[in-house]
Formats: sequence, C-alpha cells, structure tokens
Amino acid sequence: MGKLWGGGMFGVVHKADSDRIINDRRPWNMYERQLEWFCLPHGTQLTQLLILPHQHARCNGDDLSNYFWILLHLKAWIKRNVILRPFKGHELPRHASDPQATFYLALRVVTMGDVNATTIAQALHVSVLRLFGCMLPHETVTYQDPVPAGDTWEFLYIDDHHIVQIYTQSQIDRGLRMRDEAIVEDSHIGYSAAHLPRAERKHFSKQSDWVTLGTAVSDACGRVGAPLPKVCGLCQVIIQLLFLGYTTPKAFQRVLGCLPPVLMHRREYMAVLHVVYRWLSHILATPSKSAMGPRVHKLTHAVRDDLIGVLLLLPIAHANMRWDVSSVLSATDATPTMGGSCHAQVPKSLARALLRLGEHRGEYTRLDWNLLEQELLPTRMRKPTAPIDEMMPALDWKVALAYRFKQIAHVNIQEGRAGKADLKWRVLHFPEPERYIGAIDSRVYLGAASKGRSSSKQLNVVLRGQIPYAAAGRKKQVGLWVSSPYNSADHPTRHKAIPPPTEMPAWVAEHFAGEGMEPPLSRVCSSKEHGQHASPSQSNLSQTDDGALDGGDGSNGFDDGDGCDGRDGDAVDLDHECDTHCDEVPPHDCACSCNRRQAPLCVHQQVPMSCNGYVIRRNEKSKSRFRPPLSHDVEPPATPSFKEIYSGIGGLSQAVHEFTSRSVLRPLEAYPAGTYDRDSDILVASVFNCLLKLALTIRMSLWHFGQPCESFSNLNVNLNGGTRTASMPQGDGSLAREVRGNRLADRTRRLIQALEYGGNYWSIENPRSSYFWKLPWVKRLINKKGCHLVQLHQCAYGLKFPDSASDQFIMKDTYILTNHPGLIALGRLCTHTHRHQHAIGGIKTAQGWQRRTALAGHYPRELCAAYARCIGSW
Repeated sequence: MGKLWGGGMFGVVHKADSDRIINDRRPWNMYERQLEWFCLPHGTQLTQLLILPHQHARCNGDDLSNYFWILLHLKAWIKRNVILRPFKGHELPRHASDPQATFYLALRVVTMGDVNATTIAQALHVSVLRLFGCMLPHETVTYQDPVPAGDTWEFLYIDDHHIVQIYTQSQIDRGLRMRDEAIVEDSHIGYSAAHLPRAERKHFSKQSDWVTLGTAVSDACGRVGAPLPKVCGLCQVIIQLLFLGYTTPKAFQRVLGCLPPVLMHRREYMAVLHVVYRWLSHILATPSKSAMGPRVHKLTHAVRDDLIGVLLLLPIAHANMRWDVSSVLSATDATPTMGGSCHAQVPKSLARALLRLGEHRGEYTRLDWNLLEQELLPTRMRKPTAPIDEMMPALDWKVALAYRFKQIAHVNIQEGRAGKADLKWRVLHFPEPERYIGAIDSRVYLGAASKGRSSSKQLNVVLRGQIPYAAAGRKKQVGLWVSSPYNSADHPTRHKAIPPPTEMPAWVAEHFAGEGMEPPLSRVCSSKEHGQHASPSQSNLSQTDDGALDGGDGSNGFDDGDGCDGRDGDAVDLDHECDTHCDEVPPHDCACSCNRRQAPLCVHQQVPMSCNGYVIRRNEKSKSRFRPPLSHDVEPPATPSFKEIYSGIGGLSQAVHEFTSRSVLRPLEAYPAGTYDRDSDILVASVFNCLLKLALTIRMSLWHFGQPCESFSNLNVNLNGGTRTASMPQGDGSLAREVRGNRLADRTRRLIQALEYGGNYWSIENPRSSYFWKLPWVKRLINKKGCHLVQLHQCAYGLKFPDSASDQFIMKDTYILTNHPGLIALGRLCTHTHRHQHAIGGIKTAQGWQRRTALAGHYPRELCAAYARCIGSW
C-alpha cells in the first residue's frame, strides 16, 4: 500500500457564536484542474449604476444557510477528503464496529478548501434559480461582461443572492408589480423545491440602503462605496501607523491589502499608491536580523507621503450613481511631441449605452511593449469592435485642444498627459458632476488608467496628477478602446483637419432619431447642397465676430452649458454665453455694391459681410481701420493665426496680413474712432466668454494685447490724483478708472492663461514706466521660464506727430512681454541722433482735435512691419 494522502482542518473566525471550518487539502489541490464553469460578480460593478433624477433604486437579498455542508460530493471523491489524523474505534463507539481498528475521517460533501468548491456551488445555485425563471442572462451581473442594460440587476455570489431594482415613484403609486418582486417569489419556490435552506435572519426586502458584496449603496444621496465603518476604521489604522512611524512587513502588508477594496470604487485614486508597493517588496526581501521577532522598519518620507495622500482620499473614495453621463464624448491622442483632444455631441441614450461598453477594469501593462506585443498578447479588456470603430468617424468631432509638449517622452506617457489635459478642459467647461466617455487607442494607457495605477513610475506620476482634477471637478472618465485609424483625435496631433462625418451606422442613427437629433452627415450634406457651411439652425453652432463658438440657442453647442443672465459685469462662469440669442436671420444683401446675396448670419455678429469676405463697419468714421477676413467656419482656423486685442486702429493686424501668411482674426477695439462698440468691449460678459472659449480652442495662434495704460501711467498718478504706487499697483479701489483698468488687466491675464493652455503665443505692450508691470501676476510672467521682456524705443521705429519736424520723434520707452522667441528681435533703442517731443497737449488733425497721448498710442508703421516680419520668419 502507498502512503495515504490527506489534509487537516482549521477554523476561521466568522461570527461571535460560530467559526468557519476549512478543509486543508492542499496536497490534492495541487494535482486537480480548476474548473471554469462560472463568472462571479464584483461589488464595485454597482458603481456603474445610473439613476436618473426621477428614479430610485432598492435591493432584495437572500442567503443560503450552511450551503457547502449540504452539497453531496461523488462517492469516488471521498478518499480525497480524508483528514490524516487517525483515531481508534473505541474513541467513536457509536460509529466504529472494531474498537481496536484504525479509522480516518473523510468528508462526503464539497468542502470549503476544495479548489473547485466555489465553482460547483456557484454553478448549482445558478442552475436551480434558472429552472424557476431567475438569473436570466440579460439581468445577471458578472465581472467579465457588461452590466445589464435594463432596470433589474441580479447578483449571485455562491450563497448570496441580491436583486437590485431601478424604479420610479409613479410605478409604485400605480401598483405595478416590479421584476424584483417576481424574482424573489420564484427564487423562494426554487429553494424549497431543491431543499436549500435559507438564512431567514439575513433576508431583506426593498431596502433603499444596503450592502452587496462589500459595497454599500445609498439611494438618497447616490453614494456607492465601501461601508463607512470600514472606511473609518481603516483611516484610524493609517493614522496610528503614521503616528508610530515604524512597521513590520506583515503588518504593512495587511494594511495595504485593505486599501484596494475601498479605492476600487474610484479606481483613479489607486494612483496615489506610488512607492508603497516597491517599498513593501524591499522590506519583505530584507532578512530579519533580530532573534526576538520580525524586523521593524521606519517609514520613509515617500511612503509617508503616499499614506497621507490615501488618508485624504479614503473619505471620498466612492462613486455616485446619480452622476449622469455627459452627452459630449471625448477622444484623445498623442505623439511623442504633440497632443490633442476633440469632442462630439451625441444623444444621451447613446452615451449611456457606451458607458456599459466602456472599460471599467483595466489590466497590467508595460511601457516597453512594442506594437507586436500590444497586438498579440492576450488581454482581458474589451478590444475595439467594428460597430464602435464605424461610429467614431460618423460623429461630428470638434477640436478642443491641440498643443506641443514641453519635452519629448514615451508615446504612452504622452497619451496620459493628453488624457489629463482633456480632464482639465472638462473641469474648466463643465462644472457639474459627470461621467464621460473617453475614446483611447493606446492599450497601455487605457489599461493603466482603467485599472487605476501603473507599475511604471513614469506613467503613474501622470495618473497621480489627474486625481485632484477628478476629485475636485467631480469627473469620472470611462475609457473606450478604439482602433487607431478611427481615433478622430489623431488629426489635430498631426496638424490635420478632422474629416467630415461619414455615413452613420443604423444602430447609432436609431439613438439620434430617438431623441430627435439630426445626424451629422445630413447637416453636412444639406450645407453642401446650398453651397455654404452649415447655418446655425442646421449645426446648432454659429461663430461670433472673433471666432468664438456660440450655440444657436444661447448655449455653447453642448447640452451641458447654461444660459447667460444678460449682465454686463464680470463673467462668473465659463459656460455663461451671449446675452443676445444667436438666432438665424434671412439671407441679406451684400454690404458692398455687387448686389449679391449673403448667407444667413448670426444676429450676435452684427457685422455685414462683403462678397470678398471683409468686414464693413456700419460706422463710416471707422473706414480707415483694417478690415480682416471673417470666416463663417465654426472652428478656429487650422492655419497659424493672429489676433489683436485693444487694437486701436489695427496697425499690427494690417501688417501681419500684408507681410505674413497667417490668418488674421478680427481685431478687438471697444472705441474705434472714438465711438463705443459694445460688441468689441472685453468687459461685456458675453464678449469675454466668446473670447475665452476661442482662446481655449484655437491652436498655432499669436494674440497681441495693446493693454490700455491710461490708469497705469505716471500722468494718472501725478496729474489726475491716481492711487497706484509701486507697492500697491492695483490702487486703493476708490477711482472708477483704476477699477476699470484692473478689470481689463484681469481679463488679459485670463486670456493669456487660456492661450498658454493650448500652447499658443501672446505678447503684451505697455510703456516702461507703467504701473502695469508692477502687478503681481505680471511680475510672475516676467520671471517665468520661456517669457521674454523686450525693451524698445518707438522713436527708433519712426513714431512722431503729424506736425512734428523732420528730426523730431516721440521716444516712448516701451516694454513688450511675450512668450514668442521671434519677438526678441524687436529690441531697438534710440540712437540719439534726433530730438524728442513729449506727448502733452492736443493737436488739430483732419478728424478734429485729438490728444497727443492718444496719437502716441498708435504703433508706427515701421514697428508694425518689424513685428510682422519677426513672427513671419519664425
């Protein structure tokens, strides 16, 4: 006879009055193949619940009593469940016939500890319930498959059976019988027929606050996360660990093991664990030098930083099932040098369907995978499918961001930075909490972002940087894996225009038709038939004078925007739009004398167009101003562009138009020829919001700010009682002109931030003696890396008054602050070969008397030409 194989038994603490008995049969488990009959659910899948404002959620639950001990195993399997401790017959007189014989205890049931115990128990439980009309495939939740699309979700985890039902109060008021009630009744009948005893004390019915598989759900507030007592206890343990400053490897391992079950409800928070796993591996590999027990290790500063970060995130590490899905889809892409993102408006029903098909688990990925490995290595994520790939080019994508990275890096790291930039853009534009779909073609970044963290320190740093925006901005990205050729964000990263929408698949068209939305292709075809771009009524988008996007209904073209309250004060919210509704007006006569008909215009533009595309101002006094082309495109120009703010007579715009190939956008001046133009006043909320959105969306552009200096000049202080000083350049707020100057400066600051966000260039001009250069934010710009402060004397460029002598010029010591390297060449100082004339008093011109200070504010022709050549040759 050979040696008998067997195991032992041990207990696991379970309840106050009972423990679990586990069969330790590891020798047999090593040689038995694990069955793959089933897929278990996971509690964190409840974070994918979507409860609309008029809906509610409830849960019913059942538990089987002593389930494993009533599952009879095969007779041939008894010898595999032997407990090796022998005993004599006299020790069990009721069961042994021979008191002197040796006996071994063998278990006849499927015991806990069997490698296939959970498989057999799960499969049997599912079979019993399906025989009685429960556990239908379209209602069953499993971790490997998308969650059910209906209102009933059924969870079955070995002996636990929970049914989640989404309902409305009107259904309850009408007395309708819900699906969960039928499932509970049918399951009880099935348990009785199969002689499976239920644990009555664990049964609960129609609970609005419940716990399923370790996840607590509250219908009232929408919270879906770990139970609060568990979170509080874990926080206390971490606080004690930080207070002590020392730990043993096993203790630290147990603490780390408690974190993922909590953080998985907001997987993006997992990236806060940056160095703790590496440090744990290091201390586990370090041999113990103490004979008294395990070695104690001091927490490093990096480990303490991770623990403090996770301590701050644990209280908010939960999802909210009442966060809706944004109808604005995102797509991001990157190259080693360029990044970009674009957005598309889709019906809510389509966005909610894509939420189910998105990637919620992620996987382990490596930065050093080559393209062949990424394609051939098996993946547990949902690969790109033909229906999704066909949907992508059929949507009407708009470029949101296109920029150049400060430094070249691995393409998958740049993909992460592109995702972070898009997240920041959404936080800036959509303040409401939301879940949004992000199309990604990088398997490495998608796997790491969906998993929550990456073992690569470089990539995890990028993921870690997204946490503040996701937490404070209340945003949750759900990645959608698409094939690279169908990723629309690929075009802006390669300086290409996004192609027009293609024919829409039938299943996508059904979503558009169901919500009364016109498919993008029909809008494009309609505009082509009329020989023009889509009008506001066709595309729901129009363009303001300076190219900012405006919705035809007063929104930003997306459903997430809010209307403007019509005030002319500071713009409080980026989503506030024009206080003039941009309705379509009938085709009108061309402003020139060609008698041709013009396309419909947005009323907010209020700018008649001539047939050659130049703006014709209604005010005849402004005919001398430069009149640049104004495009009807709803997108910013794809080519390099130039825009002048506080433009005066538009001399720079005229020179850039003549000497460079840049597209020149309409210059902005609130007082052209001394007449107030409200549509060009940057202090008007609607005008500024349009400018800000243009600055955020435009690419490859240079904006020049001829900052008004009336209230910042020495004349304002010395002759007009100004309150600005070097220590208090903002003034004391008692003078209206200084308050207005501060508001203008702040608008400039915000526009510069928006331009830098998209990798654009800017320049600011003001006299050297101006208190504008003393403002704190301006001083920070001066000291910022990549910014240049250029000094020039405008007399060197020929600045003079109309009545000046041939050897008389206006010195005007000037600073230009810019981030454009080409403008450094503008630095030119006086040669002292001529006389200087002061800008004091007035002068009579053909247009009447004018102040000399106003005339000195006009850039000389030579300076404008030099400016244009500097940016044109760069």
